[in-house]
Amino acid sequence: RAWRRVGLAIDSAGFSVDDRDRSTGEFFVRYLDADTGVKIEQQNFFGRLFGARNTAAPEEFRIRVREQAGQSYVQVLNTEGQVQQTDTARRILHVLKESMHP
Repeated sequence: RAWRRVGLAIDSAGFSVDDRDRSTGEFFVRYLDADTGVKIEQQNFFGRLFGARNTAAPEEFRIRVREQAGQSYVQVLNTEGQVQQTDTARRILHVLKESMHP
């Protein structure tokens, strides 16, 4: 049940989902953290005209849903499967929480 709820929260929050693996409880997502304080360059007229791209690109993460002692836990992992405890990971968890409990 938790897998389904997290999946719905990911979809409603607008994450770009690349893949899902129910056997490992993982969603493979891309997330553009707009709250890092890093300035995202806006394209000028010539950049738009000649097809220049913005410098910001979404990062790839795994969102893992797991059960332990009757409780469901959601973790944010990097692409290598290491648990992330960064500000970006906390923002992802906050977005998911808000999507599950409006």
